[in-house]
Amino acid sequence: MADGYDLVRRLGMAAVRMDGAYYMCAKKFGVKENMLDLLYALDDGAPHTQKQICGDWLMPKTTVNTSVKELVAAGYAGLLPAEGGGGKTLRLAGKGRPLAAGN
Repeated sequence: MADGYDLVRRLGMAAVRMDGAYYMCAKKFGVKENMLDLLYALDDGAPHTQKQICGDWLMPKTTVNTSVKELVAAGYAGLLPAEGGGGKTLRLAGKGRPLAAGN
């Protein structure tokens, strides 16, 4: 039992360290943490719906929607019609790629 507890504790500490590093990166790049999460989610090059991002990244709808509006307004991402006509998908624009990659 002690080995299991130690493993879970080490995993929790690693998660806290990753969160801290993520916070420092967001601060260094001058973006909000939620925006950095969204950029990272979009950096795979695939189109995503806001619903997919909320589910995959456990982000609240309002947070995703606010960040999406900011990205689109700044020209870092674009909203495109979804295949099959159900809503819109979000994809990084050319200007958003360097930002997502931290350049």
